[in-house]
Amino acid sequence: MTELSNESALVLRAGNGDREAFAELLEEHLPAVRAFLLRLGVAQDDLDDLTQEVFLTVIGGLKQFRGGSRFSTWLLGIALNTSRSWFRRRSPELGLPEDSAAPSDPPERRLLRREREERLDRALLELPCRLREAFVLRHVEQLPAAEVANILRVPEGTVRRWTFQARKQLRSRLAPKESTHE
Repeated sequence: MTELSNESALVLRAGNGDREAFAELLEEHLPAVRAFLLRLGVAQDDLDDLTQEVFLTVIGGLKQFRGGSRFSTWLLGIALNTSRSWFRRRSPELGLPEDSAAPSDPPERRLLRREREERLDRALLELPCRLREAFVLRHVEQLPAAEVANILRVPEGTVRRWTFQARKQLRSRLAPKESTHE
């Protein structure tokens, strides 16, 4: 409970113009926002600009944040809406995540992990936008269905249906292809 109240106090202070409080929020949530945007298909080259756009929107909206949801849920909603606008303005490019393998892993293991991540990201980008958004929010960001429904502004049942469809399509796309060697 203390952590939540600390974040609530931090959000309140940032909303009242406290730059240090906003810097703490930025430091805490920046990696998650960047990873989320990458999973939605934002190209690495555009990531800094779009992330900056997200946090500029956050600065402008902090006073309106009422705490009806967690700050991170509200923030991901802003990131989602900002990315939707960005995709309408630009043609999306393949955005691949930074290597998440541990530096101590052997090079072969890092390469295999990187290849799996790239296959998953390509498969995610092939999904219809609404399925990709629901899947990323529910299974990558691990938000409860109710929070995903709130962010996407759809009923919970729709979130469940979209994530089911996304998993089904991803399984199909990621399943090993049978070779037809004769």
